[in-house]
Amino acid sequence: DGKKVIGYPFIIFSLIIYIYFLKINFFPVYLILPYLFLGFVFFVFEVVKKGLARKYFYYFFLIAISVVLASFSYIYNVDSDLFYVKENLILSLILFFSAFSIKKIYKLYDVDFNFKNVVFFASIALAVQLIFSLCVNFLPSLFNVVIKIVNIDGLSSDALQDFSEARLVGIGASFFASGIINSFFLILLSYNINFNCERRNYFLLLTLYLIISITGILFSRTTIIGILLSSLFFLNYRNLFKVSLVLVPSVILLFVYVRGLAESNSQIAFGLDFLFNFEDSQASSSFDGLKEMYEILPDSLKTWILGDAKYKIVSDNGEFLEYYKNTDVGYFRVIFYNGLIGLLFFLLMTFYLLKKSFYFSRFLIFLLLICFLSLNLKGVANIYFFCFLFFVMDSNFEKS
Repeated sequence: DGKKVIGYPFIIFSLIIYIYFLKINFFPVYLILPYLFLGFVFFVFEVVKKGLARKYFYYFFLIAISVVLASFSYIYNVDSDLFYVKENLILSLILFFSAFSIKKIYKLYDVDFNFKNVVFFASIALAVQLIFSLCVNFLPSLFNVVIKIVNIDGLSSDALQDFSEARLVGIGASFFASGIINSFFLILLSYNINFNCERRNYFLLLTLYLIISITGILFSRTTIIGILLSSLFFLNYRNLFKVSLVLVPSVILLFVYVRGLAESNSQIAFGLDFLFNFEDSQASSSFDGLKEMYEILPDSLKTWILGDAKYKIVSDNGEFLEYYKNTDVGYFRVIFYNGLIGLLFFLLMTFYLLKKSFYFSRFLIFLLLICFLSLNLKGVANIYFFCFLFFVMDSNFEKS
């Protein structure tokens, strides 16, 4: 009906803004701001009506302790920055309150705000973003227009142009950030396909899974972590044969086709060379660089315990230059800013949010946690961009 015609695209558009934290290069810059302000109002109304839920209280408590620790480190260290606080703690609060707007939008269009529907529409949002990004990368004139409008990782248009000559650039989230998003949602989508899917939607969800997996890996090789972990849900007697009838032929055909593209297109080759010839691929040199970063360790007890309150280095006009100590390893970046104590609370809050959001499946929590721990071996990866969508649900699981 008319409500669905308007409601479904608006839900998908809102999820794209929320998940990718879309920024543009002119006012209001952060497209999530209306969702944040309205979400805060909806949160207040919910607290007035029902009282403050215990899970929200403990979340605020963990945030408060993390802020105190970060503040102590910031004050104690003479030369400090606030990038960790802004990009993790404040971002967490922004996404928490904004999730209440997403919840309200679902209800406004008579769509149940539950696990099944959030994963379904979020998967469509990811597929739309990936396909749009793919089209933009192969149309240089459109790419030039889009990067002047959309802010991607704080990089300048010139830097993005340079990147696009060698690899595909995701619109909204690119490189490692794209891999983080793809990996977590592939796990959620795989769970939905295997344990919470209506028969009529089975092949639609499977198609979305294939699109996110194959297109996602072109933009970020890190997507392979999500593919490997999510595939574990398919290893059950009920679905293995049925899925293999679709996945095996599809993967073989796409593998052959995409390999042919990789031989003639450097952007495709960047994302896929490691599958065919790892030793001579860019992924191999990237892996060697990552190994060298593991030799960059704190050189004082103070840094190990409290950190240096330094997270990244930017130019005078705000353009990203490099990470502090020139290391991208997630665990060490948190330690360098906030010490081992800060890292402990970073891990503790992650586990708490996963436990309260996905209480209905220990194995799902386990895989999401393994994904989180694995991704932080490469760079800083958090779960806020998707977890709060489930954390704020009244009841976030519904059997089909």
